[in-house]
Amino acid sequence: MGTLLRRVWPFVAVGAISILAAGFFISRQIQRQYLRQSHDRLEREAAVLSQVAVMFFRLNDSRLWHSQAQEWHTLLDVRVTVIDTLGMVVTDTDWPEDSVAALSGNFPATSITEEVGEDHWAIGYSSVWNAELLYATEIVRDGGHTLGAIRLALPLSALENQQADVRNLFLTILLITGV
Repeated sequence: MGTLLRRVWPFVAVGAISILAAGFFISRQIQRQYLRQSHDRLEREAAVLSQVAVMFFRLNDSRLWHSQAQEWHTLLDVRVTVIDTLGMVVTDTDWPEDSVAALSGNFPATSITEEVGEDHWAIGYSSVWNAELLYATEIVRDGGHTLGAIRLALPLSALENQQADVRNLFLTILLITGV
């Protein structure tokens, strides 16, 4: 029995390593695909909302902004933050309307346009959600005049759940096959 085990063990080890490598590869592919789809979705939504937002910036009514952002939040299932050109938060769907002023130091005026630049998205940590988020930001312009920015955020917890499912699947396969 010992001789057979010594002969078979290398093949079993190679099989286990192959299954784990495949699981890691598939998990990374799922992550890339999820990020790509989420990125594309947020960029499209931010671009559309920035066009609609021109009217709201012209009206300059914070109550109207807050109710409109809440509608967008419900419709799109994302966090919506509206920032003016001075870096002041006009509204944020994760904060009550009367508490939005507390966020206003988070967006220096110069960073709004610099932060967006050519890349309209980023991944970052949110202390409000206590989670990693995918952010998409779109500058709101009226002609050549910058009015502010709209930032959408989507939690990456769904991605982490998918990766955990794939990892658990491959661990289950390893356990069932006895590798």
